[in-house]
Amino acid sequence: MLTPYAEVGSHEWDSSAEGNFTNDYYGAGVLAQYSPAHRWVLSANALLGRTFNGSTTGATVATGYSALGTSDIYRVGLSADYALSHSLHANVGVDYTSFNYGAGAFGSNIPNSLTDYTTVKVGLGYAF
Repeated sequence: MLTPYAEVGSHEWDSSAEGNFTNDYYGAGVLAQYSPAHRWVLSANALLGRTFNGSTTGATVATGYSALGTSDIYRVGLSADYALSHSLHANVGVDYTSFNYGAGAFGSNIPNSLTDYTTVKVGLGYAF
């Protein structure tokens, strides 16, 4: 099964030495799911979008950094779900996300900064 989706979110990085970096993002993606055997569902997802509304606070402002620019953002992920019973499911997954804290307009001295992170998820779900 293929399911398209839209997403809007925000990201914040708190660095005690540099201050806070924040940005919002929007994107469109697709979720693909396949059941190779009874009780199993394997999923893959991909999102492509754009950051916006980037800003800095704290030490970065004091050192002359200004607003952050925009950049592309992408995320890919894989997950597996196993039905322990009719209502209880166990799942595990991993997502990889990448974007830049781009330099802002009007003379910002923040260099483009590539940000990559990996999120590992483990959980239980209850279907009712």
